[in-house]
Amino acid sequence: MPATPTRIIQLWGGTGVGKTCLLAAAVSQIFRKNLIPWLDPTSGDEQGILRNTWTRLTEGRAPMATEGEPRAYNFRTRDKTPVTIRDIQGGRTVDPTKADEYLPGTDAVLFCIQWGATNLATQLATVDMAQGHLEDKFSGLLFTQCERAFHDDDQQLWEHPEGWWRDTQRHGWRELRTPAAQHTLQRFGANVWPTSVYGYHAGHPAFIPSEFGLLLPFNIDPRNVQTPLIKAFNSLGLGST
Repeated sequence: MPATPTRIIQLWGGTGVGKTCLLAAAVSQIFRKNLIPWLDPTSGDEQGILRNTWTRLTEGRAPMATEGEPRAYNFRTRDKTPVTIRDIQGGRTVDPTKADEYLPGTDAVLFCIQWGATNLATQLATVDMAQGHLEDKFSGLLFTQCERAFHDDDQQLWEHPEGWWRDTQRHGWRELRTPAAQHTLQRFGANVWPTSVYGYHAGHPAFIPSEFGLLLPFNIDPRNVQTPLIKAFNSLGLGST
């Protein structure tokens, strides 16, 4: 009997965006709260990396950087269909040959951009370059580290109604109203999400500055991290929540 083909969800974003941390937080939320009942993790070193990353975050330690070859985090549905989430090193996403190599065989892609990034134009160009490989595949775009700019109780942003990112008077990042940003973001429709791995503690962003200038997690409470991943899993048509 032929093996069941592996379905692939690709994370795609630049260096320092926080893809691995987001994935660790999202996977923790999904399995702890049973948000995708038909999905199971598999054993292996890569799953251990996610668990270690989540442990570091909850213990107030800085996360480790992603290095080397793309990491593959493996899961399996209750009907034994293998699903892999692939996390590529951020520096490789600006290389067109890597888009040619990794994206054609994927089933869904989640693009990741750091909120408030000074190189927004470069990150948007990377998204535009990659979208040429997607055809009719599911894709979404998520912003990371939004706790640095959003208020804890600003539900108009955190509930992310379609087009929420256009409200620059509310969130303050006016570069999202440029023609280049409009052109890229509007193609994702409702699949644009604000996320935060750290979230808030007592109404303030859940981090503290270290003596070396790092922002260390402190009593984190992730916000929206699981939403894009659940949407990507459901797009595969393998089950339902």
